[in-house]
Amino acid sequence: MSEKTTEKMGRMSGKHLRVLIICCLLAAASLGLQSNVAGVYYTPVSDDLGIGRGAFTMHMTILTLTCAVVTLFVPAIISRVDFKKLLVGSILVNAAGTALMGAVSSTTLFYILGAVRGIAMSFFFSVPITMVINNWFVKNHGMITSLAFSFSGIAGALFSPILTYLIGAIGWRFTYVLNGAVMIVLGLPAMLLGWHMDPRDDGLVAYGYTGASAEGKTETETREPVRASLFSVAFFALFVRAVFVAGITSVAQHFPGYMSSVGLTALSATILSAAMVGNIGFKFLLGILSDKLGAFRGVVTMIVLTLIGLSIITFMRDPKVVLAGALLFGASYSVGSVGTPLLTRTFFGEENYNKMYPPIAFATNVGYSVIMVIVGFMYDSYGSYTAALILSFVMIALIFGGLFLAKNTCPVEEISGRSRRKEARKLEKEEKKAAERRAAEEEKKEEDAPEPVREEKEEPVEAPSEGSVPETIFDYDGKEPEGPSDEEKYDIFKEDLNPHLELKLGEGDDEKIEIIVEE
Repeated sequence: MSEKTTEKMGRMSGKHLRVLIICCLLAAASLGLQSNVAGVYYTPVSDDLGIGRGAFTMHMTILTLTCAVVTLFVPAIISRVDFKKLLVGSILVNAAGTALMGAVSSTTLFYILGAVRGIAMSFFFSVPITMVINNWFVKNHGMITSLAFSFSGIAGALFSPILTYLIGAIGWRFTYVLNGAVMIVLGLPAMLLGWHMDPRDDGLVAYGYTGASAEGKTETETREPVRASLFSVAFFALFVRAVFVAGITSVAQHFPGYMSSVGLTALSATILSAAMVGNIGFKFLLGILSDKLGAFRGVVTMIVLTLIGLSIITFMRDPKVVLAGALLFGASYSVGSVGTPLLTRTFFGEENYNKMYPPIAFATNVGYSVIMVIVGFMYDSYGSYTAALILSFVMIALIFGGLFLAKNTCPVEEISGRSRRKEARKLEKEEKKAAERRAAEEEKKEEDAPEPVREEKEEPVEAPSEGSVPETIFDYDGKEPEGPSDEEKYDIFKEDLNPHLELKLGEGDDEKIEIIVEE
């Protein structure tokens, strides 16, 4: 496959958009129309059947626990079974179980239906949705994940007041039937349209993947793959954090009852909708923050907003201020449904996602189910939600602790956003220091080296010019003086060649004898 062809296939196509829409609707049908609207049934069903809220809430505990257990095996099951057939069957079974909730009165039957719904929901809930998103989308992964899961909040915000109205108008039993019917409607595109878990089965590649540029590469391709263990400190910290994040979101389902207990009955029908609006908006915001600043910083921001919202709901009584607090509390939903998969992928790597995320999703379901029941029983025991609110503040503190511990012990550092720029700046500083160190060493070597001996070159003697000849060898008129003739030169030469012996007997010239050898 050529580079140009791969780039073209890595763009957002109509098939990519259809898959994204399917993920959005599955999130709305699963989390949105089950967990996020469950609170509207608690008070009317409990009062009508004469059972405690904690006892009735137990069916949601069983639902989430069975979903959590099956979730551990979802990746393995999907790899062996046709995903499309599995998806169709699970949606139909889940919708039928929800509709049958309106036909029973026994707590035992509620619990059985909760288990059936939980098993079915695990095959179109968070793990399958995030697996599809990881396979189909590389670019803007955080924003697309937040977009898909924001529809669970949209469904909760839209249907909570509708279901509340229907319960008052036609009763909770028939409302459950309509609830199941809407789930089928939302699941129709996933059941009827042609698509696969892996885009390669449709002749495509993930959106944003080019196979050539660094921008299009996945995280695994930009670094060395790492090994992640289920027995590591980082996994344990993220596991515990997931338990309490889910526990915080389950507290919101008791907000309608809490409003009635503090005399703000008028807010009972709208406070959950306000939290769902925050759910939608903050999921979008977390996706954007994750792509820009990294998943860790984005999640920390959402937890801080959750803490502010919880404080307002606990200590304020002005209706408008309380609704604003519920809106901020909606950030807690983004921490769980969007933040948990993003943190898992960030802390452990994409190559370990299918191994690490199912147990963490299990923790999420356990936390939601167990803590939601604990809050219900706390109300039954004390007649107020004060103890439950205190527990909520403790859980937020534990969420912070688990998050920072996981960050400091995880095998993979954050790669996206500001952390990448920070690493680049750090590398640039290190290179600059290394260059300065090398320059200093070179300068020191030059100072310590012995000074080379310089060879003095003899300057060439210039031939005297005609005007620079000494004046003594010329007559005053500037002409060369006359020398001996050729005959005189010969006599002198001959005289010099004629051998003679001279004996000197004394100091005076008269006392020497000269012997001349004639030729």
